[in-house]
Amino acid sequence: MWRNDVENLPLFLVLALSWMLSGAGAVEAWLLFGLYVGLRWLHTGAYLAGLQPWRAILYLGSLAICWTIAVRLAWRVMAA
Repeated sequence: MWRNDVENLPLFLVLALSWMLSGAGAVEAWLLFGLYVGLRWLHTGAYLAGLQPWRAILYLGSLAICWTIAVRLAWRVMAA
């Protein structure tokens, strides 16, 4: 269960570090990172309680945050 719950954590950590090293704004970083952590906490609770479809919805929400960071990072790199 633990491996399943943290499987996309390395992706987020790489994206978050890259995002910060690219010179991103602190407010935007706090918003995106805070949303990600909040969604993952809720996902863990839904996972432990066996709540479907909430577990899947919360997982997709956290994955959408990762995609948002990745796309914004790509735009930042291409604009430089």
